[in-house]
Amino acid sequence: MRQSFPSCVFHRHEVMEKSEYMCKCTQLTEVYDLFCQQAKQVDAFASADSRPNVNPTSLALHESISMTASHADYDSLTRCHILETLTEDQVTFFWEHAVMFAAEHILNSFPVSSRRGKAVMGVFITRNAVAEFSVGLITQGTWRDQRLQEAVSQFSGPHTLNKVYAELPLCAAYRTAKVRLWWEPRVERVTPHRVMPPVKVILEQQQQEQVDKTQLCGYAAVNVFLCRPAASKLCGTTRKLLNGADGGVAGKAVIPATEKRNGEINLKTAAFSIDDSNGAARCREQAPWRRSVVLHFDDLFVLEEGEHLVGVEVERLPSYKAFIPALYGHLAPFLVVTHENA
Repeated sequence: MRQSFPSCVFHRHEVMEKSEYMCKCTQLTEVYDLFCQQAKQVDAFASADSRPNVNPTSLALHESISMTASHADYDSLTRCHILETLTEDQVTFFWEHAVMFAAEHILNSFPVSSRRGKAVMGVFITRNAVAEFSVGLITQGTWRDQRLQEAVSQFSGPHTLNKVYAELPLCAAYRTAKVRLWWEPRVERVTPHRVMPPVKVILEQQQQEQVDKTQLCGYAAVNVFLCRPAASKLCGTTRKLLNGADGGVAGKAVIPATEKRNGEINLKTAAFSIDDSNGAARCREQAPWRRSVVLHFDDLFVLEEGEHLVGVEVERLPSYKAFIPALYGHLAPFLVVTHENA
């Protein structure tokens, strides 16, 4: 299995619902230099402005900064442990302690091939009032995990934590997203090299009124893929961007020229369902704070016979991966036959 070295990734959260990449550190000295840069210029960087400011006093009211492992991947076991009501004098030392503590856990380890096996995923700080801060440790695992308990104890030190094993507040509003999918009705059977009935993907998310109007916050695209059989292949438009996602284009899996059969493939234009001239996906307001995005994958086809299983993944934006869960779904297994009348 391919191994990769971990790194510490900093994100700024102007409000709890947003996440913006700041910088990445691959060594403990780089993390430490972030705190030193305000006092003096550091040899590792050209100027004090070459790296973002992670000092607590730089935070605006209700703003947060997080540092998470590069392999951090939010799931149901992601929790946090928070120390609240820290004064400006207290938080300067404790935030540096928290960052260095988490960085040591993240960086001082063997190369990792997955996030499993690590209890400490990162830390964050929030300015709750003009002179009041909270600092939290992000972990992944059950409370019965001895390593997790030891990490929480070392993190808090002589302080008493106000919240233990609590839900992570960063981007919590976006964890309401759900995915539903089904076939559009069609009479004919599915046969190789012929366009299948359109696959309809519906994404729903509750949002607060003051949140930006991105159609599905925190998520970038929808990917459709073939789970089985391995001998077959899913062709057509298999990736579509959600509105508000930066970069990229719809991905299209094509059939090799040698496998094309004249007259058997009648591809439709690869497109989203569009209700407006600018949107890549149709979005309708079901309620004041509930959004629904509908996508149609209407040019998909497979190459082989037999039972097929098609899955769907809702891809997260990189800056949200540590804070919101991945979304997956699949269609009911279906049979591909040689002829429509088989």
